Amino acid sequence: MKIKILFLAILLGFHYPLLAQKVSLFDELIPLYPDTPIKKEAKHIRLHAAKGTILSINILIRDTHQKNLIDIQHNFSGLFRNVEIYKLIDVPVEENTGLDSRTEQYTGQTNPYVIRKAPFYIYEVLQPVKLPVLTEQPVSAFNIQWEIPKYLPEGEYNASILIKGNGFSKLLQVSTVVHKAAVPRANYNTYKYTNWFSLNNIASYHGVEKWSSEFWNILQKYALKMARGRQNVFWITLRDVFHTIDQSPVLDKKNLKKLIATFTKAGIYYIEFAPIAHRTNGDWSSKTLSSNFDRTMLVNSDRGYAFYEKIFSQLKHIIEENNWQGRSLFHIADEPTDEVVEDYTKFTRHLKKYFPNSPILEASMTLGLSNIINNWCPQVQEYQKHKDFFENRKIEGDKVWVYTCLIPGGQWLNRLLDQHKLRQVYIGWSLAKFDLEGYLHWGFNHYNTKNPFSQSVVDHPQAPNTRNKLPAGDTHIIYPGNKEPWGSLRFLSHRIGMEDAELFKKLKKDKRKNIMKSCFKAFDDYKTNVELYRQAKQELLEELDNMENSK
Repeated sequence: MKIKILFLAILLGFHYPLLAQKVSLFDELIPLYPDTPIKKEAKHIRLHAAKGTILSINILIRDTHQKNLIDIQHNFSGLFRNVEIYKLIDVPVEENTGLDSRTEQYTGQTNPYVIRKAPFYIYEVLQPVKLPVLTEQPVSAFNIQWEIPKYLPEGEYNASILIKGNGFSKLLQVSTVVHKAAVPRANYNTYKYTNWFSLNNIASYHGVEKWSSEFWNILQKYALKMARGRQNVFWITLRDVFHTIDQSPVLDKKNLKKLIATFTKAGIYYIEFAPIAHRTNGDWSSKTLSSNFDRTMLVNSDRGYAFYEKIFSQLKHIIEENNWQGRSLFHIADEPTDEVVEDYTKFTRHLKKYFPNSPILEASMTLGLSNIINNWCPQVQEYQKHKDFFENRKIEGDKVWVYTCLIPGGQWLNRLLDQHKLRQVYIGWSLAKFDLEGYLHWGFNHYNTKNPFSQSVVDHPQAPNTRNKLPAGDTHIIYPGNKEPWGSLRFLSHRIGMEDAELFKKLKKDKRKNIMKSCFKAFDDYKTNVELYRQAKQELLEELDNMENSK
């Protein structure tokens, strides 16, 4: 009789797994996949934090009914501010990042420094939800975020999370150790951070008309999302605010002022005027620059000078009228090479007639623009290769940023979908370790696909059977949600690194390096063990506690 009952229970278990549900907490920096196993449920996590920062944890729920009403109840709100719950959405990684750049397909070399061999799916998108939420799959994942207010006394705060579903409930515990140090809000005096965004994509992916009232409402949400990620620089593309009438550029003053007001209100300070020229015909060996308004117009021609004189004079007037001088940065042409140095130099002198004191920021691929560029922005591997040059430029008074894009791959720091999230954190650490001014990335929402939720690797440029592809997530770090942008775990991880950088800034250089050495030494020399990072973070916070106590 007992054998029959056992057999029946096993048989029913295959069809109705009422007792098989597993729920576990995961560190926000650990990659999480739909097929991540829960060998042992982690029901408690302890995190150390500075005031003015945002913490989060991930929750994985496995083996529920395919249609299950899941509720999450917590008492974070009695302790912290702006407690938010998100459902995690997984996205595909169709190909792995290449050993040098792009994807592995480009050179055929295997990249051993990825988190997993493609193809696979990874939890990435943070979708705001109203609870309870109906799940359609047997596996669900959630993210809970909470802000540590600056007025909160230091100490340990314990919160509980109750996960309830059809036929199960699980109780989880989160301990937050709040330290004395506080991270300032991103402002003019914090490390600079810019993500280039597309106004056209904001309009098209949300189905609104550019410059309509609906567009401005959504743009405001994008600005707030950027500020939450600690972005304190926003770009303005001149083609968005200048219209060509009878072959003459006319500034749209109303939209320019409204753009700048929208980002300023969100708390983003610096105005970054986007590149206004490009290598002629897109040729990397070109010796001339052409206008972004008209590809047939060489910028260093009589026609080019006359055209840009009208642009610069109108821009100069509105900048001075609104006291934007100290906030303004200028680009000339993205990624100038050795071949184009002479033409670049000529045109920069033309711009400087109107904006003599404005910094020139450039993602540069040449060292030949000394005394022309004063805010250098090399790729991370180029900074490391030519570190002596850039240190000398700093001695001369220049600023040095860094950037990444489809390059570099391999072991270098970048923020692609098949890389450890700690790489995004260490980008922030690098700013503090090497006394860098900031970080730039081109891909905030530059989707080159109909659906970024279902495609992460895209052709570059789009052509049949191309091997030249942008790696997973290079084009974007946020997603077009329902009437608003949705964040990502990569964007969250990058913010953590920028928060850490502000904490490291409070220490002397030798102290910074001493704490960092256990897990981060260089752009291609770091540890991916999250526990090791947490130990270093705790050491950093305790060192700052000691500094406060000794005052």
